[in-house]
Amino acid sequence: MGTPGAWTSLSPLPANLVRYAFAQNGDDLYVAGGVADGAVVGTLYHYNVATDTWTTLAPMPVATGEAPTGAYFNGKLYVVGGNGLTVLNIYDIAAGTWSSGAAFPDAGGTYGAAGGAFNGKFFVAGGTGGTASTTLWVYDIAGNTWSAGTALPSGYFLGGYQQVGQYVYMVGSYG
Repeated sequence: MGTPGAWTSLSPLPANLVRYAFAQNGDDLYVAGGVADGAVVGTLYHYNVATDTWTTLAPMPVATGEAPTGAYFNGKLYVVGGNGLTVLNIYDIAAGTWSSGAAFPDAGGTYGAAGGAFNGKFFVAGGTGGTASTTLWVYDIAGNTWSAGTALPSGYFLGGYQQVGQYVYMVGSYG
């Protein structure tokens, strides 16, 4: 859409939302949870790039809180944490329904972590306990279990991140 190298305004997100989880599958973007106008919400929005349209989908059964993380894998969205919560919400896109996965294993929960999913696993990096941390937690989707992964080389919290293929690129960190 638009001219290469130029900024183009598209349809705005239907809410004043910050510190939310996001995930992408091709031309489909998903925005879940976060804070809207000062209140924690459990909303789920779908944006289609080709049609430039937003759709409100079924709300999460348990609102994740502020600064959750999420990822897309094989037709499902995985959204965990926010405000130190340990809830793992799983959204089946085709069915339009939510279910719960095993609780995030760190009692401090997660807040401001990076997320990515590939090869049957959902990865949650940093942000444990609401601070810059080097933790990596790995959720095995088929087994519904969490395990500790190899620690990050430096702490991560509330930075930018994006998944490209099997890699999650993380930049910056608060604190």
